[in-house]
Amino acid sequence: MHKRSNLMFIAVGALLAACGDDTVHEKYGSVDVTASAPTLGKEFTTTDGWVVKYDRFLVSVSAISISASETKVVTTSATPQIFDAVAPQPTLLLSDIVRRAQQWDTFSFQIAPAVESATTPITLAATVTEPLRDLMTKGGLSIYLEGKATKAAVTKTMKWGFTSDTTFGECEGEREGVKIKGIIIPPAGGDAVDLVLRGDVLFSDNLTAPGVALRFDPFAAADADANGEVTTEELKATTLETARASGPYDIGKQKDVADLGAFTNALTREILASFRAKGTCVAVPTAPAAP
Repeated sequence: MHKRSNLMFIAVGALLAACGDDTVHEKYGSVDVTASAPTLGKEFTTTDGWVVKYDRFLVSVSAISISASETKVVTTSATPQIFDAVAPQPTLLLSDIVRRAQQWDTFSFQIAPAVESATTPITLAATVTEPLRDLMTKGGLSIYLEGKATKAAVTKTMKWGFTSDTTFGECEGEREGVKIKGIIIPPAGGDAVDLVLRGDVLFSDNLTAPGVALRFDPFAAADADANGEVTTEELKATTLETARASGPYDIGKQKDVADLGAFTNALTREILASFRAKGTCVAVPTAPAAP
């Protein structure tokens, strides 16, 4: 363990020294944070044969914070924003100057219900219109999607909004072959982080192993009025006992999840595919603010 720690220290030090030798005095650097979803705009096929395609997948990022655990100093943060993950190009979420060249090992971001006020306006990505912003804020939504699923001659449409509030923290990923917590700013240099999102995970049949098997049959069956549109109200009216006719729908330790609506809402915490290329973050429900 000590040998590995020493190697990590040497590797991090080498990254910091890459653009200069003076790491003691303050030197400005830069950081860019983007979000991309290279597969989210493409069709995918579920285990039970449905072809699913998203037309829109709005995400409300309420905060991004980059800090150092030793000093608790926040070097940069982002204001609330809404972007469409179906967009083919990465969305720039944060671009800023970081004051000190060092490792900023605490990176977190929050996907939360959109809230706008005079003092905290929401930044909209180019593909997000004001009516879509209003839909998100009035509904208190963190994620909103539109899409359809087709199997043989049957098509089901979806317009779903979710109110989950999730903080993704303890983010770490590889940079130049080295696993790094947060970001590293070398003197007069910079770092860039891409948050890769996925959407197929919302059709997983297991909260303990999301993404292993995808199913749409229970969603199609939830269309109680047979009008071709599956609503979130219909998902909430579908018990997991009913859904388990098609798959396990294992809830693990989340004993409060009892219907397909709550199950899918819980899966919204799994939409992060990676931090950088192969890294991870820990997703937890955001704790309510102190009164």
